[in-house]
Amino acid sequence: QFLNVILPLILLLVFGIVFNYLWKKLIEKMGKKTLSIHINNSIKNIPNNLKKYKLEISNNGATLIYNYNINHDKTGITRLLNDLSNENIILKDIKTNQSSLEDIFVDIVGK
Repeated sequence: QFLNVILPLILLLVFGIVFNYLWKKLIEKMGKKTLSIHINNSIKNIPNNLKKYKLEISNNGATLIYNYNINHDKTGITRLLNDLSNENIILKDIKTNQSSLEDIFVDIVGK
């Protein structure tokens, strides 16, 4: 009799913990976006002044990738663009991308 009462409660508790973890991960990942910065002149290395942004070089140096979270008060985009200008890096185009809910769910569950 005791197990008939306790076991469902334990299962419900475990389900609640797993659901809460997945929900937090979903909300966190929903705020993540990628800024692709296409530049006029390709670069091979990130200048020291820009390393704090953890930029990735893509497209044979013609694109810089910046990952940020829109849920934060400050995304760092304004400072990044100012610092790019200070480094005499001329922008061609800017594009933002956000993962779909399906991509986020597969990423969370797949880990």
